[in-house]
Amino acid sequence: MVNGDWWGLSTKATIPGDAPTAHGSTHSPATGADKFSLIVAALLGSPIAATTNRIVSSVNLTNTTFTIAAQPDIPRNITIAVTDTTPSITAGTVTATGQDPSGVTVTEVLDLSSALTLTGTKIFAKVTSVVAAGVTVLGGSGDETIIVGVGAVIGLPSSIAAVGAVKHVYLSGSRQASPTVTAGDQTSGVDASSGTYANTKPLLVLYDVGG
Repeated sequence: MVNGDWWGLSTKATIPGDAPTAHGSTHSPATGADKFSLIVAALLGSPIAATTNRIVSSVNLTNTTFTIAAQPDIPRNITIAVTDTTPSITAGTVTATGQDPSGVTVTEVLDLSSALTLTGTKIFAKVTSVVAAGVTVLGGSGDETIIVGVGAVIGLPSSIAAVGAVKHVYLSGSRQASPTVTAGDQTSGVDASSGTYANTKPLLVLYDVGG
């Protein structure tokens, strides 16, 4: 895993109709396909608060490759915000490329024609490039600036297919009652920012890697 450690807490083979016991489970006749569950505890580090300009500091928005100012502190989603005082931007995209928590290449394209403040869904452990292309400005050209930052969704070490795979989320030892969970390839993560990220609060997630 990138930027963190994870380890298994327990394993349990579950067959539909099983009743749990102190030893894990008892087996009764199965009525459907067997299902195997592996619950792990993932220590995801101590997230900083969402920061709008961590990846790219405020620079003029042009069709170019921007300088990377810093990397995500831990795997998480990214955000962009464009300031256009005219306003005059009618088209354009910002493409971020990097690596996900498994080291696999991840790419996300954010469309400036839909909004100038956008929150990404892909999880980035590392950002290798941020590129603006096709930016079209009607008058007032030159006053547009862009920043790229990190959001509140903290990536899981592996993808989950359903949000129900996440069983418990703890921030600094305090169980979070209603964290937001996202599932899917390169988008799996948890948002526990309601508990306030502070770069000093460890984030621990118990989830089913088979879920």
